[in-house]
Amino acid sequence: MHGSFTADDEHARASEPEGCGGEAALHITFFKDFAAQRYTTENFTLPQLQERILQRSARKKGDLPWLKLAQFGNKRTAKGSLRHDGNVMQVSGVELDYDDEKIAFDDAVKAVKAMGISALIYTSPSHSPDAPRWRIVAPTSKPMQPDMRAKLVARADGFMKATLGVAKVAAGESFTLSQAYYFGYVMNKPGLDHRAEVIRGDFIDQRDDLAQYEATGAKTGSAERATTGDTTTNTQNDGRAHGFDAILATMGDGDGLEGFNGPLTRAASSYISVYFEFLDEKKLKKILREAIDKAPKKNTRERVESIKRYKGDKYLTDIIASGIKKFTETLPVTLEHFVADMETHTYIYLPTRKPWPAPSVNARIRPVALLDADGRPMLDSKKKPKRVSASAWLDKNRPIEAVTWAPGEPMIIKDRLVAHGGWFEHARASMLNLYRPPTITLGDPNDVKPWLDHLRKVYPNDADHIIRWFAYIVQHPETKPNHALFFGGGQGVGKDTLLEPLKRAVGPWNFVEVSPQTIIKSAFNDYLKSKVLRVSECRDLGDFDRFAFYEMTKTIIAAPPDVHRVNEKHRPEYYIPNINGVIITSNYLTNGIYLAPDDRRHYVAWTDCTEGDFTGDYFVKLWQW
Repeated sequence: MHGSFTADDEHARASEPEGCGGEAALHITFFKDFAAQRYTTENFTLPQLQERILQRSARKKGDLPWLKLAQFGNKRTAKGSLRHDGNVMQVSGVELDYDDEKIAFDDAVKAVKAMGISALIYTSPSHSPDAPRWRIVAPTSKPMQPDMRAKLVARADGFMKATLGVAKVAAGESFTLSQAYYFGYVMNKPGLDHRAEVIRGDFIDQRDDLAQYEATGAKTGSAERATTGDTTTNTQNDGRAHGFDAILATMGDGDGLEGFNGPLTRAASSYISVYFEFLDEKKLKKILREAIDKAPKKNTRERVESIKRYKGDKYLTDIIASGIKKFTETLPVTLEHFVADMETHTYIYLPTRKPWPAPSVNARIRPVALLDADGRPMLDSKKKPKRVSASAWLDKNRPIEAVTWAPGEPMIIKDRLVAHGGWFEHARASMLNLYRPPTITLGDPNDVKPWLDHLRKVYPNDADHIIRWFAYIVQHPETKPNHALFFGGGQGVGKDTLLEPLKRAVGPWNFVEVSPQTIIKSAFNDYLKSKVLRVSECRDLGDFDRFAFYEMTKTIIAAPPDVHRVNEKHRPEYYIPNINGVIITSNYLTNGIYLAPDDRRHYVAWTDCTEGDFTGDYFVKLWQW
């Protein structure tokens, strides 16, 4: 765990906004400089952040600090930086940066007010009234998974574009997950116009109506500009040849020709931008070598040597790699991010395992250009690339027949399906595994003493069993411990703190919290898609519900049955392996859950510790560890 949790109580509740966005405290990470080798964190309301921004100054921009609405871990780059995408654990909001120097700050404020979200908009250190630059900071209602950030930025960007009537608002780095931003002003700057305004409204993640602007606001760049490009067009407004074949036609020695290096580099990039989904480097190299052989050449020794280099594998590999890098840097989503769910006829976005409708897929992915068996473009009667919609291509090339949720299995499970009786073989079937494995970076196994000490302090007689149960859950995600843990004790003794390392180890998305009432009364049971299912605050269920809860959790706590039938909104029922590990917590010794006298499904651990046993900054230090 890391010191970015700075609340005074064990739950760090201050990091989770409550109430309206303007008054909620949001988690902010501050970096001293670009190197980002250290950071501090604060839980600020927007007015408090506004005050911090307005008061901060430096003699030059590079001496100003950086801010980011995110929680970072302790994973460093090779240069020691903590600010990188792989180290972002959660986001507490989004930032949108504007640097085109055309839209006035006051106009931007009006547009954000029209959006109706809670936000802080402030001028960047490079801003001036004649060359406006500003940033929007919009908190979320709760900490969000990192993959939600780009979606929310796109919604805000799309709304701003539509409201302001412009083609571009958000700078490209606004979509970079770990991008942090300068704040404050430069002293003695000519035309100083340092401003920050708080706008009250709804949390941006609770405004589902803004989803209509998401496609409009999605990150654009060379990937999207290539959607209208083809391999046969001759020139654009810059007077240069464009399109794969047209660029290659400029290659060679002689009047009007451009040599070899430039055309080869541009032709490779053009090919990649149109046919990236089906890129076969060997075939592309073959095509480029054939074009080199056909091009006019000087009859000199130097040219003979350079042609050997241009046709060499290293040179061609380098220019293809450069083209791929340029293209993918601006690519928001690709065909490989999706599979076609034939049961619901939707398209599942693999990073989140969430379904998209066909129009959304086609809005984000350009029509797919087709290649023949040799990797050459297939052209229509007008000599333009033949294309099909992204959704149609997915239907034909990446279909799945069913879904499940199965830790330990690959993302795409081949030749097997799961139903009421369990697993069975079915040739040529493809089933999507909705399970997402944890992404935690392993730490030092010898540096666990603070947590172990806390565990033995709270449950001294049960610590060894709890450790083994936790270890089994993490080391064997595909199996079930077949009994539940019950953690009991008064408030404020650190039960939640004990569970936090387990939550991180299995992946926060695989650690699900549910109330007893939901288990008893709800028709939907998607909470079963959990490696750890925590049932919290079991109390005052009443005699009937106490017995009902006991009976209904039998099949969740222990197997058989070997599978669960999952009923969730917007999807037909499906089956998943029964591998849950169940943890039940309660602050109450009486009026809690019912246990039969001969029960063998629950391991009960009770603590006599009280909140007074944990004084001072005990929990602050433990969470900083």
